[in-house]
Amino acid sequence: TIRLLLVCMLGALFLTGCSKETVYVPVTTNTIEVTENGEIIGYLVEPFDKEYYDINELATMVETEIAEYNADNQNLVQEAGRVPIVVDKVMMAEDGSKKAVVALKFYNAAVYEDYMGRKLFYGTVEEAAAAGYEVDKKLSKVKGGDLLTGDLLQKNADKKILILEDAVSVRLTQSVQFLSANAKLDGYGYVDCTADEELKYIIIK
Repeated sequence: TIRLLLVCMLGALFLTGCSKETVYVPVTTNTIEVTENGEIIGYLVEPFDKEYYDINELATMVETEIAEYNADNQNLVQEAGRVPIVVDKVMMAEDGSKKAVVALKFYNAAVYEDYMGRKLFYGTVEEAAAAGYEVDKKLSKVKGGDLLTGDLLQKNADKKILILEDAVSVRLTQSVQFLSANAKLDGYGYVDCTADEELKYIIIK
């Protein structure tokens, strides 16, 4: 998994030189981002606070690992010219906390699940129900607290839903309409899903 990969890389960097880079992105904790077109970006954030750590060497290791994964898993992609995972950025966190941030763009939720080993679903409410996810009675409306059952469930069948297992922050470009009890809004466009590693459900307007 990417977590194990980064931990192993940090150990491998023990004898390298020191290099510091700062990239101005507002990510300082493990985060999943879903863009308006459904693209999934995973950010893994880990301490990177030793003098001998080298962010450039870490970037090279990440690129090599992802290239090997893509070569072995091209069957997960149905579009010509696309690859399962793209390394978006390997950088130092902008807040001076001495953390490394690895940002990966995943072709779809299935690729994320395969590489990370954690459940992730992104599709319509109807598709989630068909895939066996228990959307009934698990979500309540952000405004008003109405449960997503019966007629209300049918009315929202075509809405997009994100279902995730990881305890992370979630960044969305669309506004949130329904949430499961173990997820909560934490500022505009962000959902705090760090309460546990059970499935979290988020329906987007």
